Amino acid sequence: TAVSSEEVLAEKRRRNAGASARFRDRRKQREKELQDKCDKIESRAKQLEDALRLIQVDHPLLKQETSSAQSSSPAPFSDTLVDRVGQLEHLMVRFREEKETDAQKLEDLEQE
Repeated sequence: TAVSSEEVLAEKRRRNAGASARFRDRRKQREKELQDKCDKIESRAKQLEDALRLIQVDHPLLKQETSSAQSSSPAPFSDTLVDRVGQLEHLMVRFREEKETDAQKLEDLEQE
């Protein structure tokens, strides 16, 4: 049986429409996953900032500026506490970098 060129073209269009729909679904899923990851990273960064704020209110990594009336001389740090603050600082920097990278990926996907 000979297949007409119209039938071939219709089949190609049908397959292309299906492939396009699957691509859109995958893209939406990737966007959702990236957004969820950004939300988790933002939440984790906030938790770390809150933890750091409890330890040292006027730490330079904190965006919030404190007035001199609120600041009091901090209690001496133990070595363990200083180590923990260093770990928190490192994690905050890493999470912010991941957030920026994921935000860029999400922006790139949205432009597709």
